[in-house]
Amino acid sequence: MSTVLVQVSRNQEVIKTIAREASRRGITAASISLIGAVQRATVSVMKKDQPKTDYLREYDQPFELTGTGEITNDGVHVHVTLAGEDLIVAGHLHAGRSRISSSGRTSRRSPIDAPTDQHPSARSAATGVAACSRRSPCHDYNGHCAGSRERLR
Repeated sequence: MSTVLVQVSRNQEVIKTIAREASRRGITAASISLIGAVQRATVSVMKKDQPKTDYLREYDQPFELTGTGEITNDGVHVHVTLAGEDLIVAGHLHAGRSRISSSGRTSRRSPIDAPTDQHPSARSAATGVAACSRRSPCHDYNGHCAGSRERLR
């Protein structure tokens, strides 16, 4: 299993950026982990008495974002939690415009050219996938890894 770090730059659309990078690298089966911030987002939730019907809602305010999902032959599918001033939103992310540069970590089921600077002490117990690298958002402003508190150079 390999790990790929996808950087979503300011004002880029999150889902389209991940889909474009997956296509460029030939990724057709992967799990996704996201962290970052968005300014605009379109999120859906299921209607309680008709679970095959989605309510789509658009939001335009700064949100912190965390999410997980997958890449399949059908495309990118991500569920997120968004936290903004006086508002928490959760559901299926249809679109999101990046507020700042954010990172999406993609774990794929076949070999690719993954970064070689993976931090050895931060591994996910569930997947065995490296959970941080020197360019990862899990490092604070002083270069400390949030998982091990080890300072990286």
